[in-house]
Amino acid sequence: MPRRLTLLLVLESLMLSLFRLAADARFDWFGFFDGGAELTVHALMARGMRPTLDFGYIYGLLPLGAGDLWYRIVGRSPGAFVAVCVVGNLLSAWGFARCLTALRVGPIGVAWVMLAMPVGLVSSAYPSLTHIMERVILTHALADVAAGRRSRALTLAATCVFVKPSMAFLFGAGVLAGQFVHQRHPGFGEVVSFVRPAVTTFFTLAILLGVVFGPEVLLNSLLPRDGYEVYRANQFGFLFGAGRAFWLPRRPGIGPYFETEAGLWLAATLVLLLAAPAQFSAARRARALHEGRVGSGAEVVILCAALHLAFLVLFFGNEWSWVYYFNILTLGVAAVGSRSRVGSRAVLIVMLLSLPAIERSIRGPTEAWQDRRRSTETWALWASPVAREEWRTVLDLTRGTRPVLLATTDGAALLDPAFEPPEVAFLVRGHYKRGELARKLEQVREASAVVVYNPAPGAPWFDQWPEFAQALQGHRRIWSCSRLRVYRHAGASSSSSKKSR
Repeated sequence: MPRRLTLLLVLESLMLSLFRLAADARFDWFGFFDGGAELTVHALMARGMRPTLDFGYIYGLLPLGAGDLWYRIVGRSPGAFVAVCVVGNLLSAWGFARCLTALRVGPIGVAWVMLAMPVGLVSSAYPSLTHIMERVILTHALADVAAGRRSRALTLAATCVFVKPSMAFLFGAGVLAGQFVHQRHPGFGEVVSFVRPAVTTFFTLAILLGVVFGPEVLLNSLLPRDGYEVYRANQFGFLFGAGRAFWLPRRPGIGPYFETEAGLWLAATLVLLLAAPAQFSAARRARALHEGRVGSGAEVVILCAALHLAFLVLFFGNEWSWVYYFNILTLGVAAVGSRSRVGSRAVLIVMLLSLPAIERSIRGPTEAWQDRRRSTETWALWASPVAREEWRTVLDLTRGTRPVLLATTDGAALLDPAFEPPEVAFLVRGHYKRGELARKLEQVREASAVVVYNPAPGAPWFDQWPEFAQALQGHRRIWSCSRLRVYRHAGASSSSSKKSR
């Protein structure tokens, strides 16, 4: 059964990874958004710039080191990153199978994970290598908790601190709490034996990354200061910040909850958080043991609920953040279903509520395959006919110049050698460093042509930011559409600018 379950989930993950290519490996994702930042940070480091000092960076250093090695071997390209994401999906699916096996979940739990997988557990192009590495490590750490291997789970949490130093700290604290509850009065030698692998791993990675990146960069990457500034500047948060748009739609009624992933996610959250307190009951533990269920199931439910609650209170950002720790929510709900008949019925209800989200997750990639195509202008990435035509217009209008890109990330400036080289990792309030912004402003002021990409629907365009509006005073807009604007320096003249008039 364990091998068949592993094969089943890995095959589903592989099929979904390929199925989602046209939806995830998009021209705009790598040209102007997060996928582009994944590549540009390595381009900036290749020029001698340091993360957290010369450009904004809020994650751990291990993905930078691993990514740098990978891109040196295969080349810095969207295809190289997509390949890593697909491998990460397979490793994550293996972790899910390990966890479900250790929990001894029945058909309902397996079906729940299989239904949740297309909704938010598989992507062909994650926001960054950090996100897929964190998902893989924490999923396998949960599997170790479920199997009673807490020392190994703590070691994985210690590793994950250098991937994304937020949830990993809390995960490690939860594992320690579980161990001391399980082992009421451990001796000093037992404590040392338990924590030694994690402590050794932590200091080994700290020394290695400190040597490679420098002590100051390492310290900055482990402190939450820069991440807090991004959340503050962008008013992130679940209850009172930008995250409200996810669970409090503008249109009244319950319809929007079934048209998006919000209904499924909220129902699963309710089941997990309500089930967690019941796991402390001695009667519940005795009944679970009598029915042949493993005792670690209660620990997994409590740990997942605590981590998910911490995500809601501390780490939830904007309306797209719901997917980041969906693996913890999914495994927590699966563990609830393994604990009692009531839990199984609750998971069945969540599965029924998930059907609209599943239909949406299938419909989106299907429509992407029908509408989007790859082309040389879009660097062999998928784009709609309208997006391809708009980008061809931009290239025609800027031909013969060295245009500067003004977008959330400088991905297109890296992928198209006709552009000036990247200068920023993320052009997001609170994220960029002062020197990083100064470099970009200087680049815009001196540019003969500037290409501006709309950051997000409803958000101010970058040419409306006061600092960039001032830098563009010597330029005039010669063309625009719903997503793009092209500026030429007032002193520049070319046949393309005349043609645009």
